[in-house]
Amino acid sequence: MSNNQRITPTYNNGFFMGLNREVAYGTLTASLKYTDANKISIIITMNPIITFVLLVLLIHFEAD
Repeated sequence: MSNNQRITPTYNNGFFMGLNREVAYGTLTASLKYTDANKISIIITMNPIITFVLLVLLIHFEAD
């Protein structure tokens, strides 16, 4: 395989990050149909906090 045909991990990561964003916004839009907006806003607000707490715990316990 030549260097021109190789796909670097950066392009793969960008593709999956974009796909993840599309799925996330799609599910957010669908959830607004079935749930009150105030309940969804609580989940959206708590999501970064939960992410940072889990990240600190994973770093602390050196999870692989």
